[in-house]
Amino acid sequence: MLSREHFGQKELNNAFDLFEELNQLLADRSSEHQIVLRVLKNEPGLLHEITGFFAEFGINLNHIHSFRAGDGHRFLLGLDRSKESFLIKSAIEKMVERGLAEIVED
Repeated sequence: MLSREHFGQKELNNAFDLFEELNQLLADRSSEHQIVLRVLKNEPGLLHEITGFFAEFGINLNHIHSFRAGDGHRFLLGLDRSKESFLIKSAIEKMVERGLAEIVED
């Protein structure tokens, strides 16, 4: 029996889509232009506030992934420049000073 016949075409397509999303997430995590944040507060508007710091410094976020980890929620942010740039470090410094999140080191 073929997988398509056993599971159905819709479920098979959903599984392929999930596989592609997982591959993309893994590729994003290996990028030099990404950071992972550990969220220190979990409240409405937090993502808006965090992304506001990057906007304030003219930094474009190419992608955002959120996920749960053992110690809370995390955001994986794709950046338009190196995480070592002065503007990125400035945005992160402001965010950390406000007690919203901290960087998860590789």
